[in-house]
Amino acid sequence: MKEKLRLVSTNCYSFTNSETKVEINVYLSPGLFEKFAEDEAVNQLYNASLLRGVVSPVIGMPDIHTGFGLPIGGVMATDYENGVVSAGAVGMDINCGVRLLTTKIDAEELNKERISKILDLISARVPSGVGKSSAIKFLRKPDLDAIAILGVEHFIRAGYGRKEDLERIEDGGCIPGGDAGAVPKAARERADQLATIGGGNHFIEIGRVSRVFDEELASRFGLFKNKVYVLIHTGSRGLGHQICTDYSRIMWDH
Repeated sequence: MKEKLRLVSTNCYSFTNSETKVEINVYLSPGLFEKFAEDEAVNQLYNASLLRGVVSPVIGMPDIHTGFGLPIGGVMATDYENGVVSAGAVGMDINCGVRLLTTKIDAEELNKERISKILDLISARVPSGVGKSSAIKFLRKPDLDAIAILGVEHFIRAGYGRKEDLERIEDGGCIPGGDAGAVPKAARERADQLATIGGGNHFIEIGRVSRVFDEELASRFGLFKNKVYVLIHTGSRGLGHQICTDYSRIMWDH
């Protein structure tokens, strides 16, 4: 399936499903495309383009790799009235994503000793690995009703963030209509995994801004050359996994 992809614009490889006329776009640099060996992931994008009510285009982001139904790094939207609801497209790790934290710290201020101390502190506060529970007492028995209704604001009210953080989170950190009553009992038992780092490709990364391509745009995001940044990649962990498992079973049965 990879052989069907053609470079159509900068870092965008594409082909069109001849049956549905839905475009399949994969965003990779030429260097990444040359090494790209995830043919099954492209097949999954193609299969997604066949679904009822799918909106063109179906997209593969640079981290694309084979997933459950839709590839990891896949983006798909369906028509509200006539489209399908796909648990696989949402994925096992519901709301998984990467958050960027900027700092005003010069990279030269962090030697190996300081970085090692910071990593030790992070490890103590943020457990990593499959099945690990939160190290924060407040989150070992989280209020799922408040989380569903308030989203990130629930944690900010408890002192785990700042009000201005909401301005820089998609949808202000909360999508209206959340209903914790729809969360299955088995999933509730895994809610203590919130605020942890899972296995696989989840991470907390401390890095340096080594190069800036657009200073004006970067400055709006608080990014400046040689400043330290923190990247956090995680999701809803066992809570989301169990929700997807349970509802996939319900959808399959019906």
